[in-house]
Amino acid sequence: MENYGKPSVKVKQGDIVEIEDIEVKETELKPQEIPLDIIYEDTDIIVVNKPKGLVVHPANGNPDGTLVNAIMNICKDSLSGIGGELRPGIVHRLDKDTSRVNYNCKK
Repeated sequence: MENYGKPSVKVKQGDIVEIEDIEVKETELKPQEIPLDIIYEDTDIIVVNKPKGLVVHPANGNPDGTLVNAIMNICKDSLSGIGGELRPGIVHRLDKDTSRVNYNCKK
């Protein structure tokens, strides 16, 4: 049996593929109450007009006070897992100095 750990490997007829369900882990990121200009929100998405100067993802030098922290505060327990971790999926990554509308997945 071949190792199918790589996405580039093609499955052939008769191969047996096992899929492991990955348990979603709590993130170390903390929700923060940061005012946002919410344009639209429903049970599946939230559309935010990201202001210039707001960092999108926590990183070195910006561990908190980000759009991710704000979205986590708004979405509470409605976030789904991404990469095995419970956190919001920011669809459009905008850098700190860019202001635009941002679509974020809630589920």
